[in-house]
Amino acid sequence: MATILSGIGSFTLSASVLGTETTEAAASAENATAANSSATTGDTVTISPEGLRLAATAAQKQDEDSDESASATKIKDKMKDIQKLIRELQEQIRQIEEENLSDEQKRQKVQMLQSQISQYQSQLADLQKALTGSSGNPGGTRAEGASMSLT
Repeated sequence: MATILSGIGSFTLSASVLGTETTEAAASAENATAANSSATTGDTVTISPEGLRLAATAAQKQDEDSDESASATKIKDKMKDIQKLIRELQEQIRQIEEENLSDEQKRQKVQMLQSQISQYQSQLADLQKALTGSSGNPGGTRAEGASMSLT
C-alpha cells in the first residue's frame, strides 16, 4: 500500500509499505522520463513504518494546534468585544455624572452601570483563564527546588 505524506517542509514524500505499488507522482515521473530520454531518474526514499507513524502523529498535532489557534482567536475576539462594552459603560458613567440629576438618581444609575461592568469584568477574567489554560496562578509556577529568598 502506498502512502503519500505532504506538508513536511517543502517535500512530498512517497513510501510503499509493501514496495510493490507506485504512486501517481512516481508513475507520472516514469512517463516523463520515458518521453524524454535525456532526463534522469530521481532519488528513491523508503520510509519505515515507524517514520510513517511519527509523520502522521505530527500532522495530527499540527491540525490540533490550528484548531486551538482558531479557538484562541475566537476567545480574543470575545474579549475585545467585552472590553469595548466596558469602555462604553464607563463613558455612560461619566455622562451621568455630568447630567443635571439629583445625587440619588446619579448614584442609582452609576451603581447599575458599575454592576454591569463587574459582570463583564468577571466574564473577561473567565475568558482570560480559558485562553491561558490557567488554573488560578496568573504569574506562572514557581520553579521546583527554587529558593524563596534572594539572599
